[in-house]
Amino acid sequence: MGDPTLRDEYHLAWAGADHPDGPWRHLRVVELRGEEALSRPFWFELDVVHDMAGADVDVHELVGSPVALKMFTRTEPSHRVVHGVITDAVQLELEGSHHAARYRITMRPPWMRAALMRKSIIYLEKTLRQIIEKVLERTSLGAALSKSSAVRPLTASGNLDSYRTPSLTYAWAMEDVSRLDDPTTRPYCVQYDESDIDFVARLLEEEGIAYHFEHSDEECLFVMSDFDLGRIDVSDAAPFGPNILGREVFDWRDGGRLRPRSVHLDDYDWRHPNLELAASLPPASPTSRTSFTPVATTRRPSTGRPSPRRGSSASTPSVPSPPPTGTPASSPPARCFGRSTPWPSSAASTSSPRCTTTASSATSPPRRTQGSPTANSSS
Repeated sequence: MGDPTLRDEYHLAWAGADHPDGPWRHLRVVELRGEEALSRPFWFELDVVHDMAGADVDVHELVGSPVALKMFTRTEPSHRVVHGVITDAVQLELEGSHHAARYRITMRPPWMRAALMRKSIIYLEKTLRQIIEKVLERTSLGAALSKSSAVRPLTASGNLDSYRTPSLTYAWAMEDVSRLDDPTTRPYCVQYDESDIDFVARLLEEEGIAYHFEHSDEECLFVMSDFDLGRIDVSDAAPFGPNILGREVFDWRDGGRLRPRSVHLDDYDWRHPNLELAASLPPASPTSRTSFTPVATTRRPSTGRPSPRRGSSASTPSVPSPPPTGTPASSPPARCFGRSTPWPSSAASTSSPRCTTTASSATSPPRRTQGSPTANSSS
């Protein structure tokens, strides 16, 4: 094979690099593949070759070493750096006329060691912020992050003279902290057989909080945000399209999907058949936040009286008052626990462990009721 084509816009440094021209020259990048996305750990797979002027590289020493990938973007910002740890390394065939060793390495976020350990822990009477910060700051078999004081967004320089292991930090970029700092949101929270990273990711997802990474020459920052301005924004003046350096779009798909836009919940309490338990949440505008307020009291046309609220000590008679004199007798339909449709009227008030009926007319014939073999009583 011929000599590999080196990529001058990508440079790699790692904790064990030893080269006369600096740590960014020890392993030279030949190929690069990777993925970065919201609320997902990034990964990069790189093919690198050993520069013969540097010390020999043991592939086993690469695994677990801190690593940094610096990119010259040829746009703004002019440089990017990504910090991580080498999770996989394999030596490939010899390359070129000088028989330079070639390696394929995979780098992932620096706290990936914490993703390999699963724990079961109970958190009592803690706010969501306290739980997440305690997990992220755990130093014993944990991610060992500290709270950042840096000004965001972080930027990188084009310096290739030195490399130092970055500090691992986290930061909040929140617009709504009402649930984040409310101890009643999760008074009993369980991390069950989960890694710290999976546990934090699950809590953030359930609360509608996304995370991403930002990097500088000396810091790797884990950012948690619930709104778009918490993430790095691309200038509106920057065009996108094919063959535009630094802003190339090579695939675009427009589409949609059917999804619910409102919520309606209903229930039935057989002990209080006239109690309305329905609640609805109408569609909300993208910028508004709607409170969920269930209906607790309503009026039923059949009785003309308001139903008691849930938890009220007032009793509800199972048989409504008879109609006024001269009004034809009518009976509201009986409701039974566990049945979605009302039973027909009965000859008399017949009770069973799971059903309550109402009396209608003294001349109505007896019937069979749910939970009772026969209905022998009559008016």
